[in-house]
Order: sequence, then C-alpha cells, then structure tokens
Amino acid sequence: MDTKKSPEVWDQLTNESGRAYEAFKVFMYMSPAERTVTAAWRLWSENPEAARPSPFFKEWARQHAWPERARAHDHHLDMVRRRGMEKAIEEEAAKQAREAERTRYRFNELMALSFEGAMEWFEHAQPSDLRAQDVIGIIKVHMDYLKAFEATEKPNEEVTWTEEEKAELTQIIKEIDAEEADEDLDKDPGEDEGSAGS
Repeated sequence: MDTKKSPEVWDQLTNESGRAYEAFKVFMYMSPAERTVTAAWRLWSENPEAARPSPFFKEWARQHAWPERARAHDHHLDMVRRRGMEKAIEEEAAKQAREAERTRYRFNELMALSFEGAMEWFEHAQPSDLRAQDVIGIIKVHMDYLKAFEATEKPNEEVTWTEEEKAELTQIIKEIDAEEADEDLDKDPGEDEGSAGS
C-alpha cells in the first residue's frame, strides 16, 4: 500500500485506480458490524445474491488494505464526534457560568442597595424602633444569601457562645419584647378603632 502522497489513509492512494477507490468507499461506508468484502461486492456489483466476490475485487481489498483504512476512518469519525461533544459541553458550561455570574452580580447589587437603605434607617433609628422580628429578618436574609451562593470562606474555628453571652442575649431579647409590650399598652384604645372605622 502506497500512502506517501495520500493526506489520509482512507483517501485515494497513488497506485489505486478510480474504480478500485469507488469500490473501497462502498466497503468503508458500510456499518462496521456488517462490513465484509463479500457484502461490499454485493453492493458494488448490485448483485445481492452473489456467493463470493470476484478475484479482482478481492485483490483490490488485499492490495489496498481496505480493512485497515476503513478502521482508521472509523476512528477519525469517533474523534470528530468526541470533539464535537466536548465542545458542546464546554459551551454549555460556559453559558451556565455566565448566567450564574449575572445572577450573582444582580443579587449582590440588590443586597448592596438593601444594605445602604438599612444603614440609613439604622443611623436615624431609636433603640425602641428595632423589634425582635426585625433582627431575625436581617439574620434570615443573610443566611439565605449564604445558602444560595455557598460562602467560600469558612471560619477557622467553630463559634461558641459562653454561658454569660447566652444569658446576655436572652436578656436583650426580653428587653426588646418588654418594650414592645409597653408600646402596645401606651397606645390609645380608640386609636385602632378610629383607624378601623375610617
């Protein structure tokens, strides 16, 4: 088999006639599971009942290494398919990464605006303006953000509360609740009725 001037082994060889190459292409394009010289002869000669190929056809197959060239072509097609699949997967992954980054950017933008508004409110707020559910809401928003975007930085040590700190936190919550209760008692009973009737 002479392949010195052939770009690919499945291309026409320099010592391969046009007729012989057309016969090889019939063999090459057959399914690998059904690919035999006899099956190729039946297709090429348009004689599906042929028992065996002619001697010249068998000589073409032997002289020009049909099986080896066909397997090389099969491998080439497999590599093309694989590269195509890998490229499609890479493009889809890049698209998803861009979408995730846009979503993260937008969420951070909204969080920043909310934070600025909250800070402005805190600057002018009185201690009595902050209710226990407000604190819980702020913590919940922060935890939702961490859950949605999986914070990459983790504390080196687990945060532990001392008994004194727990007691102090409990006392703060009790004071906030007590202030709310006092506010409810200080309200004019007719105030709610008037607003309900309006």
